[in-house]
Amino acid sequence: MIYEWISDLDWMKLQPRWLQRLSVVIWLLFLTIGAARFVGFIFRHYWKGNRLLNVDPTYVNFIRNISKAAIYFVGLGLIISSIPELRAFWVSLLASAGILAAIIGFASQQAFSNIISGLFIVMFRPIRVDDLIEIDMEYKGIVEDITIRHVIIRNTQNQRIVIPNSILSSATIINFSLKDELICSHLEFRLQPQADFPLALSIMRRLGEAHPLCLDQRTLEQAKEGLPIVDTRVVGVTETGVLIRAYVWSETSFLAFDCRCDLYRDILAEFQKKEIPLAYVRV
Repeated sequence: MIYEWISDLDWMKLQPRWLQRLSVVIWLLFLTIGAARFVGFIFRHYWKGNRLLNVDPTYVNFIRNISKAAIYFVGLGLIISSIPELRAFWVSLLASAGILAAIIGFASQQAFSNIISGLFIVMFRPIRVDDLIEIDMEYKGIVEDITIRHVIIRNTQNQRIVIPNSILSSATIINFSLKDELICSHLEFRLQPQADFPLALSIMRRLGEAHPLCLDQRTLEQAKEGLPIVDTRVVGVTETGVLIRAYVWSETSFLAFDCRCDLYRDILAEFQKKEIPLAYVRV
């Protein structure tokens, strides 16, 4: 027993019993926290040192979190078992309080649901660490960590969004990095019916193809046929105007955002210069 071992130390024999017990708890807490941090340090440096070996950080982070949780659980058990009075109280409490056990079981349903959902996330990998995702068309950002309880997402404002695994497992997720990070941006403008549509489409195509973040996604056959890099189309005609659209490919979602911002600015300036009238929807 840890309690008896520490109590047998010469300097501890001279201390009051309450101080001996407090010392045991402090020592065990120190060892538990130190062991958990050491495991986190090992996993963190193992992942960094093996990135070139294609070690998936999702697995590394999840195993690290499970290992740390197990260490804390064992540490709590040692603290309880090391003090005879606390151990006897805990055993009698569990033996005589069936209602308490039922309450604990009911309260832990959500916790177990998050753990199981976390295991499914790691096994089937709908998301991974460093993926860019969007959840229920509401939350968007980079996956920073996947723990046994929740997923941490960093949004564009550098804020951290914590979502329980059980909620994430039933949510609609758009993963921009799951298979291919290439993204096609849609640039749309609504023009008045009397606008020069061929000129507007040519401006969108020319400025889009000239942007450094625009990618050429044509096949060899399409390039030989002379198809444009940026496709432009009239996609709708309503009482509020005519909707035109340009399709611009970029390497990642973040680069696509920068490309869209630049092109909207340049295209609007060119439309104003060429006196191409826009149609505005009144709300």
